[in-house]
Amino acid sequence: MERRLAAILFTDVVGYSTLMGRDEAAARRVRTRHESLVREQITRYDGQWIEEKGDESLSVFPSALQAVGCALAIQTELAREAGFQVRIGIHLGDVTLEDGRVYGDGVNVAARIYPLAEPGEIAVSGPVHDSIKNQPGVEGVCKGEQTLKNVAAPVVVRSVTGALGPPDARPHARAAASRTGFWTATGLAVAVVLIGLLVLWNSRPQVESTPIRSVAVLPLDDLSSDEVGGYLSFGMTEALITELAKLGDLSVISRTSVTPYETTDLSIRQIAAELGVDGIIEGSVLRSGERVRVTAQLIDARSDTHIWAESYDRDVGDVLALQAELARAIAHEVQVKVSPAPAVGAGSARPISPAAYEAYLKGYYFQMKRTREDTLRAVRYFLKVIELEPNHPLGYSGLADEYSCAPTHSWSLVSSELWPSVPHEMIARARSNAQRALELDPASGPAHTSIALVHLFGNWDWSAAEAEFLKALELSPGSAWAHSTYAYLLAFQRRFDEAIVHVERARALDPLRVETTMDMAALQVWMGNRDEAYRFWMEAEEIMPGYAGLHQAVITGFCGTERHAEALAVLEGASAKYPEDPPIIGETAYCHAVAGDAPRARELLAELDGLAATLYVSPVSLAMVHVGLGDHDRAFEELKRGIRGRDFLLPYIGVDGTWDPLRADPRFSELLDHIGLPQASAHGRDRVRGI
Repeated sequence: MERRLAAILFTDVVGYSTLMGRDEAAARRVRTRHESLVREQITRYDGQWIEEKGDESLSVFPSALQAVGCALAIQTELAREAGFQVRIGIHLGDVTLEDGRVYGDGVNVAARIYPLAEPGEIAVSGPVHDSIKNQPGVEGVCKGEQTLKNVAAPVVVRSVTGALGPPDARPHARAAASRTGFWTATGLAVAVVLIGLLVLWNSRPQVESTPIRSVAVLPLDDLSSDEVGGYLSFGMTEALITELAKLGDLSVISRTSVTPYETTDLSIRQIAAELGVDGIIEGSVLRSGERVRVTAQLIDARSDTHIWAESYDRDVGDVLALQAELARAIAHEVQVKVSPAPAVGAGSARPISPAAYEAYLKGYYFQMKRTREDTLRAVRYFLKVIELEPNHPLGYSGLADEYSCAPTHSWSLVSSELWPSVPHEMIARARSNAQRALELDPASGPAHTSIALVHLFGNWDWSAAEAEFLKALELSPGSAWAHSTYAYLLAFQRRFDEAIVHVERARALDPLRVETTMDMAALQVWMGNRDEAYRFWMEAEEIMPGYAGLHQAVITGFCGTERHAEALAVLEGASAKYPEDPPIIGETAYCHAVAGDAPRARELLAELDGLAATLYVSPVSLAMVHVGLGDHDRAFEELKRGIRGRDFLLPYIGVDGTWDPLRADPRFSELLDHIGLPQASAHGRDRVRGI
């Protein structure tokens, strides 16, 4: 192992992956010529070839002067041939050479510099430019101070042009020529030894490298100067995750769990270890006018080795097709089985106007926040997409997702033109938008999930819902959302062992998403495992302190175990975050009722009656309070009203312990039969609602 200061040079063939998809034979010729040319110039400038990965090469040089001279010679030669272009990046830093491989922070910096180069350009770091700035015939143009991922300090990057002759054409090189004889003789002796070692090395048992089977896509760096760039990098990251999740046996961590690493000082290896993955994908997005450049690189985190990198330049309207292309290129590098063309989801990869795509990115950005305020923002942007592109599936799919998620929200919205709070109207909007999305793109996994939720919460058609969930998972096996929502259907049917399998899969795909941890807590409560449920509640609190859904779950758990004071204390935090919210008020009234404070429970019931003028107040929530007060007849009246209105909360009564006092009543069995849920005996006072 040798540690030294070296100039690290990366080359990257522009548009290689696109060419490979269009003309594989031509791509192989370009790759062969690229390697031949680079190796030739590296030899002329006393460099050391390290490796080639696809269309990318890595080499090191004793000095920055030699590396820049080599890079200029490569670009000069390519300008004459005009067959293809390369980007080159150079950095000067400490490296470690071992067994023909090179490691170190210097390699990391160089790997992040070359994507900043334009096609046919050489980008260098400040230390490299300082080493060659006084050379005649060489000019540097500043590209600005750049913040590079996992690099502590900003790096000034410059574009270099000009010419530098090879070492034997420069005065200081000729002065060293007298020493050549000694090194040649010594080299012959060393060569004999190396040949013997090479024979022994090649005769060793060959150990196959373990394929990459799991990856995390880190948030793409936004290099744009405008606000839209931030939405673009957010949307591109999620789209790349979604596309990769469709491919074969590759396990892909969901966006929620990689977001915390957007700004981090952790190394690639540390991030991969925390997320439990073999590989890391990182890159950047740069928008300039109606053009966008996306760079991405795949790193084997187990050895900190760069496997593949590529840069793409496209019109904004072609970004959707680029997402699928990029995913398939990465799949090829990790040798994952990929479905034959056309790719899954190709319907949504059709061109889209820049204005419509910008609206979609903003809608998706707010949709992922899943808050009361951001939900309406998302709906407005998705409607804008439909207005601009009425025959594109993206806007309809976004709206279907928003409306079908309504049953899972732990808050309420005032009924409006954008957001009908009455369940049957919400379900109708979810159904119509999902169906339109599927007409335009039958292979849309999210749209199938939306249809499944319509059947689950709106129609109580369990077989149709299950068929749609299974179709969604076939199309998008890496969707944590599809796995977790399918688990609810299984739980409602008391197929708890199957439900746990899908929630565990959702947690593996999205380990830092608080909702998936809450899903597991809910299952444990319904199965009677109270201690396990508390463990998951506390884990959720660590992931997202103050999460409103956690408040409700803990409240109901405390009430079910007569820890009423603790429940009411937690409710203060929930009420402060969502004042005048019917679900939270209903939980509070129930808690007071089971604690023996009937007057306060009735006061809150009256408050709910007043809110019903502007907000949807679930009959199931009202029935829950009446159960706590011991008024079973009134509880059944509200439950029957809920059935007439297709209330979203009714599927929970089959597993929720709140309703145990009613289970011996024949009227409760009739309710379960009407909904199509299996009968169950009382299993204690444990209860929890929803996602």
